[in-house]
Amino acid sequence: MISSIEHIIPYIKIALVLSILSYATILDIKYRETPLKPWIISILIASILTTVEYSMKPSLTLQVIALILFSIVISTAIPWIIYIIGLIGGADALAYTLITVSAPIRPYPAMENIIPFPFLVLIYSNIVPVIIALIMLIYNLSFNKKYIPKGISLKTKIPLLINGIPVKINTYLKIKFAYPLQIFEKNHKLKIRYRSTFDIEEDPEIHKKRIRELINEGVITQEDKIWISYGLPFVLFILIGYITALIISDSFIIMILLRILR
Repeated sequence: MISSIEHIIPYIKIALVLSILSYATILDIKYRETPLKPWIISILIASILTTVEYSMKPSLTLQVIALILFSIVISTAIPWIIYIIGLIGGADALAYTLITVSAPIRPYPAMENIIPFPFLVLIYSNIVPVIIALIMLIYNLSFNKKYIPKGISLKTKIPLLINGIPVKINTYLKIKFAYPLQIFEKNHKLKIRYRSTFDIEEDPEIHKKRIRELINEGVITQEDKIWISYGLPFVLFILIGYITALIISDSFIIMILLRILR
């Protein structure tokens, strides 16, 4: 009986994580916000199930416990540090936390992964955003060269080309989840400041309100260009990364590493 429970728990946790990530993805796509309560409840449930699962293992040693704790600490710390920097939202960090506490080493016993599962999800979930960034870079260098600002540092210019795209102001004002990377500041005269990224928690409507005020004052026009970045629904990428890690484990990463080391 105990053995059967031990083997069922991992699949209960997988179902739990898939359900919460799918629910959060829908909300993230529609609103770019997800409520805190489902995350807290699911993290608590997953933590309890993981504790029960490992406490039932007769092969649990101090080395395994140390590895579990190391995986949980590092895999939880990395997303929250990225969140503090402002590159991902709180829901994204909570999603990574849920995945970590549900499977600090591997999601089910049959998986033969060398890399701890949370690290796999972290890697796989960033593949699509990296591809998008490369496409943006190539597109901007090919079609938007004349709009690339001069006189800004490379540490601002490169992220601008990777994260942003120039559009007409009237187009920007119609886009729901768009964040300006080009900030118009008016004291005695108009000053333009560029930024390399944006805080995912900031309200994009505040920027749009300021832009509309400048249009009404005649300082800028709706036909002017502005560099913007889209607020992507990152929970979707985490869901993709989670499913990918479940299916192919770390075989793809190990294959790439072996080819590099040859």
